Amino acid sequence: MSKNVTIIVVTKDSVQPIGIDVATPFTYSITALAGIVVVKADDVATTHLFDAVAPGDYIAIVTKFGVSVQASFTVPVYTVTVQVPDTITVNVAA
Repeated sequence: MSKNVTIIVVTKDSVQPIGIDVATPFTYSITALAGIVVVKADDVATTHLFDAVAPGDYIAIVTKFGVSVQASFTVPVYTVTVQVPDTITVNVAA
């Protein structure tokens, strides 16, 4: 079952050269542990929502002005108990 994943960025001050475009967006990405980018988006907000991320282990990466931060997370696999055949009895008429 897929889940929505929200990435929240806490920022800090960084000295940059005059003339830099302060409206540059954050680049948000979710990467599988094998290094494959699953989904990526640019957003000026410090919070970004990715819809319907499949169960698995991932790394969230946020980059702006060449500075990247990352965090590992897991979208859990949920289980359900269902009834399945276990044994049967067969009767043959005489």
